[in-house]
Amino acid sequence: MLFIDLILGVVATGYAHWGLPATVRSTGQVVVVRSLLAFTGLGTGLIAMNSLTDRPAWLAFAVGFGVIHIPAAAIIYLKRQR
Repeated sequence: MLFIDLILGVVATGYAHWGLPATVRSTGQVVVVRSLLAFTGLGTGLIAMNSLTDRPAWLAFAVGFGVIHIPAAAIIYLKRQR
C-alpha cells in the first residue's frame, strides 16, 4: 500500500510543479508556491520518516513529501479544466 502512495505522490509532485506556471500570474508567485510546497513537503517527509519506523526511511520520507502535493495537484487540475 505504501508503494501505491509513493507512486501517487510522485505523480502529484510532478504534476503540481509542471502545471503551476499556467495557473499563477507571475514568476515570483511560482517561486513562492514551489518553495512553500517544497518546505512543507520536507517537513512532512521528516515527520513520516520518524513516525513510520517499520518502513525504510527513504520510502517514508518520499511518501510524506508526495502526499503534501496531492491537494495542490488537484487544485491545479481543477483550475486547468476551466
